[in-house]
Amino acid sequence: MTVEYAKNALRISHDQEDAEIGSVIESAAADLMTAGVTVTEDEEPLITTAIVFYLRAYFNFEERGERYERDYEKLKALLSHNYDESGDA
Repeated sequence: MTVEYAKNALRISHDQEDAEIGSVIESAAADLMTAGVTVTEDEEPLITTAIVFYLRAYFNFEERGERYERDYEKLKALLSHNYDESGDA
């Protein structure tokens, strides 16, 4: 996921937080990988959605960070389960 894609999902138009956004994207990908999910440059839509949820939780998007955190954890569990069963999503 690119920083520009993430900024669009977060409705951020300035460049002041680009480095932090990039770092959070990497953290989200790392968290998914610890759950057994393979994250590549050609992300699948569910992985992209999971990373957006992670970002929105981190930045408390529209003051609903806790909701996005729960949604992220549920989607991560689903993705992890799918990878456990098949080795692929």
